Amino acid sequence: MNGGRFLIIGSGERMSSCADTLADKGFSVGIISSASAYINGWDHIILPLPTLSGGLICGTDIPLSHVLSGLGGARLFYGNAPESSMPENAVSYCAAKRFLDINSDLTARGVILTAGENDISLDGGSVAVIGYGSCGRAICRELKSFTNDITVYARSPGATQAARKPGCSSGDFAQLEAALKKHDVIINTVPAHILDRAVRGFGKNNAYIEIASEPFGFDASVTDTSGFKYIKAPGLPGKYFPRESGALIADTVLELIGEGKNE
Repeated sequence: MNGGRFLIIGSGERMSSCADTLADKGFSVGIISSASAYINGWDHIILPLPTLSGGLICGTDIPLSHVLSGLGGARLFYGNAPESSMPENAVSYCAAKRFLDINSDLTARGVILTAGENDISLDGGSVAVIGYGSCGRAICRELKSFTNDITVYARSPGATQAARKPGCSSGDFAQLEAALKKHDVIINTVPAHILDRAVRGFGKNNAYIEIASEPFGFDASVTDTSGFKYIKAPGLPGKYFPRESGALIADTVLELIGEGKNE
């Protein structure tokens, strides 16, 4: 592949694995996490997942503006940052179908591990899954090994209908406030404040696992979460499966480069 020089920006085992995967395939690779490092002169720059926190690249002290000013002719690949914050030709590897499918499976496995680590029993319990995108579907598949009492709450009629095909019950977002408190475990995948009212009815018999990205399912800074078990669990693939997750980023970026080589 022409243009095989990759700069990885980030820290931790996931981004190290991304760099190792590219190096093992014969590419020239650098990895940095400090704003003092030199950015210019690369063909491709890969940002971490999650990508941004307060204007900085996650896991670093590097402002996004510093990366963009040193981009030159490099192609930028990023995770889940707002599209409006990125250059026009930047590409989100999170949007690739292969990445979505595999990352969702890793997330679902992470949900099961998170529940176990926090003494949340899934065996035979009533579980609500909010959202039925890639992550919601994968979580429901994993949950089937533990319980048949799974209810999916989704925005669209198509999603609620699809959830019933593998044997889940379903409901829509209009039912959240009245229905959620009856479930033992609530798993949210929707990054929007759709639960601000519903969580006020939770009690000691409810466990809530938040896997959505910001702004999350409700604003925990203004909501009392002391009455129920509240687990904030972002970035589960990076936490439990960093080597697999990092390799997935590298392989997805290479596929994206391959797809665009004739553009």
